[in-house]
Amino acid sequence: MAKIDFKKKLAHLYRPSAKEVAVVDVPPMNFLMVDGEGDPNTSPAFAAAIEALFAVSYTVKFMLKKGPLAIDYGVMPLEGLWWADDMAAFSTADKSNWQWTMMIMQPACIAREMIDQAIAAVKKKKNSAAISHVRLEVLSEGKSVQILHVGPFSEEGPAIEKVHQHIAARGKRVGKHHEIYLSDIRKADPAKWKTIIRQPMQVLNHVLPARAGITPNMTDKLLIRSETRADVSAIAAVTVAAFKTLAISNHTEQFIIATLRAAKALTISLVAEVDGRIVGHIAFSPVTISDGCPNWYGLGPVSVVPECQRKGIGSALIQEGLSRLKQLGARGCCLVGHPEYYRRFGFQNIPGLVHEGVPAEVFFALPLAGHIPQGIVEFHAGFKADGYPEGAGDAQPAHA
Repeated sequence: MAKIDFKKKLAHLYRPSAKEVAVVDVPPMNFLMVDGEGDPNTSPAFAAAIEALFAVSYTVKFMLKKGPLAIDYGVMPLEGLWWADDMAAFSTADKSNWQWTMMIMQPACIAREMIDQAIAAVKKKKNSAAISHVRLEVLSEGKSVQILHVGPFSEEGPAIEKVHQHIAARGKRVGKHHEIYLSDIRKADPAKWKTIIRQPMQVLNHVLPARAGITPNMTDKLLIRSETRADVSAIAAVTVAAFKTLAISNHTEQFIIATLRAAKALTISLVAEVDGRIVGHIAFSPVTISDGCPNWYGLGPVSVVPECQRKGIGSALIQEGLSRLKQLGARGCCLVGHPEYYRRFGFQNIPGLVHEGVPAEVFFALPLAGHIPQGIVEFHAGFKADGYPEGAGDAQPAHA
């Protein structure tokens, strides 16, 4: 039987320093959630929500342990999102207007059907209205700043201020105030309570460090923007150059992009520009899934000219593209790619979600909202292109 310590596996997210803030890329993760409002110290609904979350979480744990996968793991800690409609009222003095979502992270291998079965099983044993409010949802926070606070909740102020100051110097706060409770407050001394303070952020500008290939005489500013018609030939040239020496490529990526564009299937097409020169490109297009789940997209091709690779340009394109997908209301994104590279963005191998003819270890998916689908993924027919579509002469690189 496999035993997994998710807190250890996700140590960069669940074991931060108390001495200094850390910037982390939080991948989309599945959570059991219950929403509520009011003072957590006096609200019966708050206590009922926590009881319901742990009851379902432990039921799921034992179902997975005794099931065909035979996986054992420690139930993850309680977490909370906190906010108020009027943020001026979000103070420690008056908690009556607080709103909250309490939640517990669930492993990606747990299917929605198992969650539904666990909720039904708990309902039979416990007569609690809160059980009916438990739901499974994907939380996508992305780039965030966090720090560990040690002590009672009433003394979190300085730690929160450190997080906010770090964000203010680099961008702006987005999302909700997030806390992760590592201690059992029923047993531990309040002076030793450990709470992770996390806040999602948006970096306002992509700044490219000066490295080989991007000379100190350049502005060192990377601009990520949508493609225009004037970029088409440059995009093709960048794509050809990026894949020219890649042994695993069929060298049809430029044809794929042109065919997707001609079919009006380029949902998102972004270029990376340094000092007016296009040095990178990324494409996103619709996919279909056999279970009928809508609003999923495929990532790729993504290209960076050889002299500018390994400088963060590809990462910036991926992060901006995923951010725009979320704004469009996308439910998820999938791709075929290198295992070591794409996991850093939260992509994972999801059991039951496959792309025929492709090894499972190189097919990745990233849930963004809603349930995790199960079935066969089909990319757009443009991915089978082996030449430029008719009338796409301007899509060819200028040197072709």
